[in-house]
Amino acid sequence: MARPIEIEVSVDVDVPAERAWQVVANYRYDTAWRAGVRSMTQELPAASGRTGAPSSTAPAPSSTTGSSGPAP
Repeated sequence: MARPIEIEVSVDVDVPAERAWQVVANYRYDTAWRAGVRSMTQELPAASGRTGAPSSTAPAPSSTTGSSGPAP
């Protein structure tokens, strides 16, 4: 039986935790901080009566070194 693979990555950013969570929790910023992600779309359940939010068109950064993340 194959064992699961666990990967952990951490980055220190010089922003208050509240601001970091605002960015992490917002799909439109995913392309800026998730390596390899070109777009992200939120799909809501059909029963909610709402449609998914459009994906971000922001380009992914070329390097994560020295970046504190996107600004709204």
